[in-house]
Amino acid sequence: MASYFNQSLYKKKVKNKRDIGIRAFLMIVFGAVLFFLGRTIFYGMSIVQNISQDSIAYTVDLLTPKSVFIARQQALKNKIENLEQQLGILQLVEDENKSLREILDYPAAEKSTIIARVIAKPSQNIYDRLVIDRGSRDGVIIGDKIIAGENGLIATIDTVTETTAQGTLISGNFWKGDVVITRLGITVPVQGKGSGNFELHIPRDMDIRDGDVITLPGAPHLILGIIKSIQFDDRNPYQIVLARMPINVQELKFVRVMK
Repeated sequence: MASYFNQSLYKKKVKNKRDIGIRAFLMIVFGAVLFFLGRTIFYGMSIVQNISQDSIAYTVDLLTPKSVFIARQQALKNKIENLEQQLGILQLVEDENKSLREILDYPAAEKSTIIARVIAKPSQNIYDRLVIDRGSRDGVIIGDKIIAGENGLIATIDTVTETTAQGTLISGNFWKGDVVITRLGITVPVQGKGSGNFELHIPRDMDIRDGDVITLPGAPHLILGIIKSIQFDDRNPYQIVLARMPINVQELKFVRVMK
């Protein structure tokens, strides 16, 4: 009887140990499944998130900035074209003045100068005034001359602020004075007619030609204008001569201030 009881107790202990082992094994397996399943889900979510972020970034990079990029590119293109046009105008003026200096054997101006941008042209007011973006803080003072190209005198500065300066075109209607016709070496009276034009009344017996250059007395290196037309009237002992500044003042972008 005792032997039977001992065998039953032994079988019961073995069964309990087996059940505990099975439960432990199942718990390990279940834990491993949960672990790998969790990793898989997390990895999948990470992939989806990365794909979503990449998709959004791709969309932003290819769609939204593209229109902005095109607009900026066009703005830069327009700016380059504008600067090229300005450079072309300056080059034409420089070439023309260089040719005039060679013809007339004039030296290039050697005085110190300041480059300035034209911010208001004569066409923008009724007084033939020119406004530039340089003033007293740049060393500009009243009496300085405004030069177009190498040696085309167009105005004398009469108003100066800290950042700007102004001058009336020397061809303004108010201006009268004397000029020298360089080819003949004679001094004759002249009157400004506005917008870069001059009118001279010269005796008919003088050999005035289209293209003759006029300068101010005492400043042969500064070109005031070029004769463009000559009018005769049998009843008038004088020939009416029209001259014009060597550049178109309405197209000026940059000038120089000569001390």
